[in-house]
Amino acid sequence: MKGKSEEVDITGLATSEYVIKYEDKSSRFLKKVSDQALITFYPQRVDDQITLSKDANFEIYNQRGKLIKKGSGGVIMVKDLSSGNYYLSLEGTVNTFFKK
Repeated sequence: MKGKSEEVDITGLATSEYVIKYEDKSSRFLKKVSDQALITFYPQRVDDQITLSKDANFEIYNQRGKLIKKGSGGVIMVKDLSSGNYYLSLEGTVNTFFKK
């Protein structure tokens, strides 16, 4: 399948190390189960603050990808942000929110 790619669902695979072989190449990857619960937040349309489901490291980026704010904790104060869409990275998982 030169020049073509195919998406493969790995959700059914057990936690382990796997090797992907394609053309004359191979690549290893490790599928692991995260021992951490997914961090959630509210609200998605924000006035003053974002509340996290647990304390976490966070980063906020504008739509151009510029880092605007960084920190850790269970509450993120965003009163100083201009109105618009932002990206919120929580322990590496990226979400979006709208600042009113």
